[in-house]
Amino acid sequence: MALLVLLHTLLTLAWLGGYVLLLSKAVQVLHRPRVHRALGRTTGVVVIGFGLGVSGTAGCRSARPRRLPQCEGRALLRAAAQDR
Repeated sequence: MALLVLLHTLLTLAWLGGYVLLLSKAVQVLHRPRVHRALGRTTGVVVIGFGLGVSGTAGCRSARPRRLPQCEGRALLRAAAQDR
């Protein structure tokens, strides 16, 4: 058992060490203004997309879902799954 713990520790240290080496080489590229703007924009689009996804399905998850078109398909799928 101790051998497995030691192996796991060594693999984790090697993995994290690889991250450190990779990021230490990439820091010059990541600090460029063009890359920094692109990462900021990409992150913004992803966060807005998640927000829209959550807001579009919030009514479907309640105990009494609203009769919205996007909820109807899910209700049919749930009913079909329960019939199996």
